[in-house]
Amino acid sequence: MARNEVDGEQPTLEQARWQVEHYGLQADPQAVLVAVRLISAGARVGRAAEAHFARFGLSTGRYRLLADLEAHGGEKSPSRLAADLDVSRATVTGLLDGLEREGLIARRPSVEDGRDAVDIMTARGAERPREWAI
Repeated sequence: MARNEVDGEQPTLEQARWQVEHYGLQADPQAVLVAVRLISAGARVGRAAEAHFARFGLSTGRYRLLADLEAHGGEKSPSRLAADLDVSRATVTGLLDGLEREGLIARRPSVEDGRDAVDIMTARGAERPREWAI
């Protein structure tokens, strides 16, 4: 059930019924329709967010990371950021590297475990999320 991106046509219950029958699914066509529409709506929201943050040279990932740091007093470990944002540690490391180059975050050793690092939002970094807020 594809949505026509050109004219904005929404999937219909008839299309969902056809898909359920065609593929021999054991599913309620209305549930399939709701799922497809939710997925489509999520994709549209994602594209709108990316377009918004692109105006500031950002991605939604970088914004989410800064917003999460801000919500935790401006300080958090990379492993905790990865877990809370539900992304890989490598993804967080890449985001943090870029934010550090721009002076939005700084890194320091953890006082609890000197082998680990803590990412700290800089004063400049703390100002930016308010500028980017939707």
